[in-house]
Amino acid sequence: MLVFAGGLIFAFGIIYLVTNKLSTEEGKAWIEEMDHFSKKHPGWSFFYTYMPFPLGLILQLVGPKQPKFPTNDE
Repeated sequence: MLVFAGGLIFAFGIIYLVTNKLSTEEGKAWIEEMDHFSKKHPGWSFFYTYMPFPLGLILQLVGPKQPKFPTNDE
């Protein structure tokens, strides 16, 4: 029971951090770029999202590149 509660707290903490990161100007610009990418390449966007780990990684090597989230260096 304690492990489950700790896991929930950890998961909600990660969701909170990601939500705060996406609410910045860089995050909003990245969301718009991802929307444009998913409209331009709907098949690739589906496969990148739902393929299991090794297959999705292989597809990313041969398919169109998704927009990268800006880092602190950029």
